Amino acid sequence: MADFTDPRDPNVLAWCDFERDLTALGRSARTIQSYREACEQLADYAKGADLLTLTKADVSGCGSAPIMSGAA
Repeated sequence: MADFTDPRDPNVLAWCDFERDLTALGRSARTIQSYREACEQLADYAKGADLLTLTKADVSGCGSAPIMSGAA
């Protein structure tokens, strides 16, 4: 399972920025935990792909093309 602690993971910086924004907005610790769990599940589903590059089709599962992690 993704845990956003590995500095080689492309999603670590994005998560840290998002978590900082949530904290600045005054979101509760439980809300932040829930968002983190959801992002970790999405990262697992995306097989480690950069979450910021996913398309709607990647996330919804509609479409026949598999999720590609940086491959062109």
